[in-house]
Amino acid sequence: MPRQTTDEIRAEIVDAAAALIARQGIANTSVQQIADAVGYSKQGLLHHFSSKAALHEAVIRAALAEIETLTAAIEPVPAGIERDRVAVGLSIDLTYRCPGLASYCVTLAEHEHEMDPRLIQAAASLSAAWGITADTSDTRMVQVITASSGLTAAATTAVRADRRREWRDVIVRVALNALGHADDALRDG
Repeated sequence: MPRQTTDEIRAEIVDAAAALIARQGIANTSVQQIADAVGYSKQGLLHHFSSKAALHEAVIRAALAEIETLTAAIEPVPAGIERDRVAVGLSIDLTYRCPGLASYCVTLAEHEHEMDPRLIQAAASLSAAWGITADTSDTRMVQVITASSGLTAAATTAVRADRRREWRDVIVRVALNALGHADDALRDG
């Protein structure tokens, strides 16, 4: 097995940190917990990130980059099933690549009191790309929350179970169904 590059090691640490922060919040996540999650000593982890604050900043920057990429790809697509299909597909891809970071992005609102102002703006842009605005109906709001949370949970489980390919189409269909495209999702599946 080839040795990991420094960038790959850092990405692995950031993803593990993001997963823990998503579950526990930054205040309840320690450097030791993150080190344990990636199989490093605390000192080994601190070799890559000088402090918990530096690691949290790396998580924020990674989340901002992913949200910007998602938003840029979703926005140009006309609203409707095709836009939702793009948003769902890209969200699954993100979760397959970085399950911890995807969980972090989905749970930002749960830790709103800890949220960096840069993430508030990025989350608002991503919400708008999903079709959420100030006058969005409660139904659409619940559909987007259900679809994005559900697909993140399912895709994370697919990663753990090594079933990415086998589950992808099902996750897409179920997420589109949650977004109100049940007939179209079943017909296209």
